[in-house]
Amino acid sequence: MVDSFLGEVALEKPNTLDRLNELFQVWLAECYQGKPHSALGEKTSPESAFRSDRKALRFIDPDTLANAFLHCETRKVDKSGCISFMDQKYEVGLSFIGRQVDVVYDPSDLEELTMEHPPFSRDVPTEKLYDSPPMREILGRLKYAAERQLFAVLTGDCGTGKTTTIRRFVDRLDRGKFQVLYLSDSKLTPRHFYKGMLEQLGSEAKFYRGDAKRQLHREIELMKGIHDIQPVVVVDEAHLLDREMLEEVRFLLNFKMDAQSPMALILVGQSELWDRLRLQSFAAIRQRIDLQCRLGHYDRAQVGEYVARHLEYAGVSQQIFSDGLR
Repeated sequence: MVDSFLGEVALEKPNTLDRLNELFQVWLAECYQGKPHSALGEKTSPESAFRSDRKALRFIDPDTLANAFLHCETRKVDKSGCISFMDQKYEVGLSFIGRQVDVVYDPSDLEELTMEHPPFSRDVPTEKLYDSPPMREILGRLKYAAERQLFAVLTGDCGTGKTTTIRRFVDRLDRGKFQVLYLSDSKLTPRHFYKGMLEQLGSEAKFYRGDAKRQLHREIELMKGIHDIQPVVVVDEAHLLDREMLEEVRFLLNFKMDAQSPMALILVGQSELWDRLRLQSFAAIRQRIDLQCRLGHYDRAQVGEYVARHLEYAGVSQQIFSDGLR
C-alpha cells in the first residue's frame, strides 16, 4: 500500500506537507477506501465496513493522546543532585544522587520537563518500597539478630526480594550503633572473607588465614569495647559458598571459648542454602543458627499492592494494567 501511494506521489513531487496530505486523502478515496479488502471479505471495502458498523465511535481523551506523543529519556543524577539534558543542567534533588530518573518532554516545547522515576528499577529508595507483612516480620527478626549479635539465615527463591530486604534492613539500622560489613562473592574463600571484612574496617589483612582471623577479632573487640559499635556481617549469595567456607563460619563464631558471639552474622541465599544446611554433614553449623527466615512469593493481593505502591512512587496516576494482569 505504501509503495503504491509513493509511486503516485512521485509523479507530482509535492513541496509542502499540506499538499502531501491532500494527495494522500485523494489516493485513499480513489485507490483504497472504496475497493474490496482481503481482510474484510471479497466484496467488502473499508468504507462499506465502516458505514455498516453500528458500534458507537470512541474518541481518545486529548490529554491521553498528547501524552502518547511525549518523548522519554533516562538520566543519572550526579553528585550535585542535578542531571544534564539538552546541554542544560536541571536540579533534581540531593536525595536522588546516583539514581536514575526519566525525563518526559515534548520535543516541540522544551519549556516544561517532567522528572519521573522508573517504578520497578533496582535503585528505588528503600523507604518507597512496598512493605509487605512478611517483609515487616523478617525485618523485625533481622533487627533482633543485630541487637543480640545472633547468627541468622535468610533464604528464598529467585526474585523474592532477598537483597532488597537486606537493603531495607541496613538502611533502618542506627549507624551510630551498628557497622555493616557486606560481602557478595560467588567464589568466596576464608582468606578473601577475612580480607574483605578487614578492608571495610580500614585495615590491611595479614596474609595467612589464622593471622587474619585473629586480626579481625582484635578489630571487632576494639570496635565494640571502645566505640560501642556492634558489627553486622552480611554474606549475600551464600548458597554458592563451598563446604570449607561454611565450616569457617562455624569457627569464626567460636569466640572467647564460645562464651559470646563476636558479631551478628546473616547468611543470605537461595532456598538450596537451607537444603544444604539441613544435611547431617552440616549439623555442627546448623546447631549454631539462632534465626531462620524464609521469604515466600507474593500472593495475588500482595502483587496488586506491590504494583500500586511502585506506580505511586513513579508518579503514575492512571491505571496502566488491566484487571486480568493485576
